[in-house]
Formats: sequence, C-alpha cells, structure tokens
Amino acid sequence: MLPAFPKILVGREHEKKVLFEACKFHQVIYVSGNAGIGKTALISSVIHDLASKQNIPTFYYNIPVIHDVQEFGEIGLQLFASFS
Repeated sequence: MLPAFPKILVGREHEKKVLFEACKFHQVIYVSGNAGIGKTALISSVIHDLASKQNIPTFYYNIPVIHDVQEFGEIGLQLFASFS
C-alpha cells in the first residue's frame, strides 16, 4: 500500500529528481534521515508519480528503527516475503 499523496511539498525538486534518476537504475531505494524532515512526503510524491504517470509498479515499506544488525536481516526477509 502506498502512503498518502502529500498535500504540500515545498523545495524538494532536486531531491525528487535524484530519486527519479535512482529509480531508473535500482529496484530498491533506501531513504533514511531524522524524523520529521519530510522523507515520507518526498517518497510519496515520487512513487505516486512513478505509478501514475510512468506506469512503473511501486511498493512502499516503512522500515522501523533498527537497533541491531540482525534486525535488518529479519526485516529484509519480511520485506521480500511480502513480494511472493
């Protein structure tokens, strides 16, 4: 399920362009950063554009905070299991 399309996205044109370019070459994109800086809004805008305008299948998975490297492997297994 895709996150809601952002109502307002100001000043993120460069970041959107970078994500669009990355999507041309990579099947999985990982975006991280501090809480509240607009990661989800940015990603939502990009994946809605990809899904609707360019007819590219998209998938969104919000990875929780990882405290241990082993947790990352477990989350990866859950993520890839959801594709099958």
